[in-house]
Amino acid sequence: MPNRVTPGAIAAWFLFSYITLTICVMALPRAGTYYDFRSFYAAGYLLLHQPTQLFDLSAQRLVQDTLIARINPALPFYHPAFEALLYAPLAFFTYRTAYIVYAVVNLLLLGICYLLAPQPTDPFTRKFPRALLFFACFPAFFCVAAGQDSMFFLLLLCLVWRAFERGDDIAAGILLGLGLFKLQLVVALVVFLIARRGTRLLRSFLPTAAEIGRAHV
Repeated sequence: MPNRVTPGAIAAWFLFSYITLTICVMALPRAGTYYDFRSFYAAGYLLLHQPTQLFDLSAQRLVQDTLIARINPALPFYHPAFEALLYAPLAFFTYRTAYIVYAVVNLLLLGICYLLAPQPTDPFTRKFPRALLFFACFPAFFCVAAGQDSMFFLLLLCLVWRAFERGDDIAAGILLGLGLFKLQLVVALVVFLIARRGTRLLRSFLPTAAEIGRAHV
């Protein structure tokens, strides 16, 4: 495997991170109150202080209006309950600090995904430096700026690919189950993989999905 930690890749990641964080911090006082991270931050707070009300829309709205800013309508948290565990530690900070910490985490995850992702196979794509494809990507910028959870999903997909590369369909099934916070994408991907590789991954995917569904209820 070619060395991916090159001076050019490091410089590209630092440049992307600097530009992204600068724009995020500048926009935070106004646009930041509407970011997707708003609902995640409130979910983390509720998990710590009122876990039984995690999916209570009134409780979510009250926390968001009190700790962040009042907007109408509030942004609901409708993801699996286990995902709120990711945001609970951030609820110990103010919204501004938590948002910046989460942005840094997302940028680090992007760097890890760069190391784990497969090489591009499309002839046109292969003409461009791999670091450029990762660190000059508007969707990646938007994910970090809005405080979305897509970077965690991208990391899971990279790990799924690594598991398939080892022939470990069981580990791939567990990882896909953990990705059910992106329900439509995971279901479509599982159907595609079953058609390509058979049903072996269902041995671990279905139990993982069942446990996640039980926790959500």
